[in-house]
Amino acid sequence: MEESIAQLGYRPHAGARALASRHTNVLALVAPLRRDVNVPVIMKFVTSVVTAARSYDHDVLLLTKDEGAAGLDRVAGSAMVDALIVMDVEAGDVRVPVLRGLRQPAVLIGLPDRPAGISCVDLDFAATGYTGVQHLAEHGHRSVALVGPPPAVYQRGTSYAARFLAGFNDAAAHFRLASVAHACEPTFEGAAACLPDIRAELPGVTGLVAHNEAALAPLVL
Repeated sequence: MEESIAQLGYRPHAGARALASRHTNVLALVAPLRRDVNVPVIMKFVTSVVTAARSYDHDVLLLTKDEGAAGLDRVAGSAMVDALIVMDVEAGDVRVPVLRGLRQPAVLIGLPDRPAGISCVDLDFAATGYTGVQHLAEHGHRSVALVGPPPAVYQRGTSYAARFLAGFNDAAAHFRLASVAHACEPTFEGAAACLPDIRAELPGVTGLVAHNEAALAPLVL
């Protein structure tokens, strides 16, 4: 029978299979692409999710439009996907209550302020910010600055940015360093404008902690 199937080129009908099993074998990856996000970094996550999904015979529906809670309701309510993976998580993310009420399970790549009832995976950004300052302090720096993400990232309340900043500030206080933190647009021009502001506010700064991948190149030139 398997030989006949191969010869005929038969492929299971995805819609019929979904009706019979109540499973679509599709995961939704919610990754809004805003002007202030670093697209190459986001695409690394997308690639990893797609690769892992394929190893379990699942496809990925990539949702890049910022639809908020309404978008989650639309996708989950139409039974298009078996589960959701949600990125770009805010501290007070309004999507969390919606996710708790969905039939499909969900995982956040990020950590909201109230994660109870939701599975979350994320880097410890507070520890990362702290470790960056600690490294500079242990190498003799007494005056350090944070080159942070774009202003819109902070204004939106994005969880990772606030936690990194908190770790940076905690370490600066612990090691008794003079410090300043500045948001920075993710461009060469943004970094060029940010550095004079840092020097004006903290003359004699000798160490930088960069939490802005797009600004790294001009900072190290």
